[in-house]
Amino acid sequence: MSVRSREWRQLAISPITGVFLLLSMTDGANSQGLGEVPEKPMEILEWVAKHWKGSGWGANGSKNYMRPLDDSGWRARMLAMQKLVALGAKAEPALTGLLKSDNAALQIFAAQAFAYLPAAKPTGELTKVLKSSPENAARLYAADALAIRGGEEFKKLFEEQRQTESNRDVKKHLGYALERDGVAIEPEVIEALKTWDARTINSAKIGKAAPDFELKALNGNTVKLSQYRGKSAVVLVFIYGDT
Repeated sequence: MSVRSREWRQLAISPITGVFLLLSMTDGANSQGLGEVPEKPMEILEWVAKHWKGSGWGANGSKNYMRPLDDSGWRARMLAMQKLVALGAKAEPALTGLLKSDNAALQIFAAQAFAYLPAAKPTGELTKVLKSSPENAARLYAADALAIRGGEEFKKLFEEQRQTESNRDVKKHLGYALERDGVAIEPEVIEALKTWDARTINSAKIGKAAPDFELKALNGNTVKLSQYRGKSAVVLVFIYGDT
């Protein structure tokens, strides 16, 4: 079974369910030129801002979400997020500051990273983004992050925002947030992200046999790609934002 699509990107994250699939569909070009991820929160954010330009993640209405094959930005984004999540509460002040940025792509990145901080509580800044950011995607991910952190206190906020929200996708995610019913993300998901081996980020190559991986199905069973080898074709579909 081979990876054929140029359009399936290295990382699929569903912030609502807390499931992430760590595969890199690349010819290896996007592994060049990044260097080591810094250790301090502010330096990490400066590093990701340098490599992640976020084309298509701002300017409401843009549909330019697919990245070119030689783009290293997605890899930088993943590596930076893992480092920040590993830092835990130490990363909170820097990410809170980034939520105030007028750069939509970085504001979105901050909201997504906040969702997985194991020792941090959602801040008032996330609530401000949800209520007042002019960027649809920023409001969407602020809702996701608040829901993932858990807590009954945000249910009223989600209900109120859902009534006044005009964007279809943001309204959907507010619905997803309400469906979580205040339940926080499982600690095992955060731990898996913290301990993920970044060396596997280029493990899937276009035109080559896909590396084996396993995921947990909705019924709780573990499904491995290798169990289908030689038996049937496997199509991986990630409906971004609606999973």
